[in-house]
Amino acid sequence: MALLKDHKVEIAGVADGVTVPQVYWKVARIIGGKDSLAVHVDGSKDGEHVAAYRSAFIPSVGAGAANFIAQAYQHLKTLPEFSGAEDV
Repeated sequence: MALLKDHKVEIAGVADGVTVPQVYWKVARIIGGKDSLAVHVDGSKDGEHVAAYRSAFIPSVGAGAANFIAQAYQHLKTLPEFSGAEDV
């Protein structure tokens, strides 16, 4: 599982920055416990690392809850940075 989403890079002196299209975002690491999980996401394009992102969320731990990795992707898609991201 991963997400596909354009990534805007801010560059000093470039008004609109640069957009890297179709970056492949994959959860690289999840750290924490039932009260809070930190998720580290790596973005790559054509096999080259282009960006990293970090966030945190409170996981669901009850019966029938999705695994933590699936929950991390669900959380990421609620954030403005990943709005409209495509599941791949």
